[in-house]
Amino acid sequence: MSKINTSTTKGKIEVMRALVRGCKIQELYCAGRDAKWQNIRYDDDRAVWDWDDYNYRVKPKTVEEFIECELGASNWMTNDLNEVFASGVRAGIEFQKEKNK
Repeated sequence: MSKINTSTTKGKIEVMRALVRGCKIQELYCAGRDAKWQNIRYDDDRAVWDWDDYNYRVKPKTVEEFIECELGASNWMTNDLNEVFASGVRAGIEFQKEKNK
């Protein structure tokens, strides 16, 4: 997933949708000098959002986590198919990096 611009309503909705899909969300306290990204805590999809004081992002994922979170694929794909798909995702990520240079 590319970086989400959470200064817009659309970006905030994307982060919230990622949470609903099961992705891990992290927060960063804006005023904290030594602040570090940390996982948000929530119960039963009841996250508390404070967009004025915190930045939010979808936690960066490994390829395997990407497949599970973004595509919901890990439960039904065999390990062989999973690896083939993961290598395709890796190739796509590398292509995107080269394209953005």
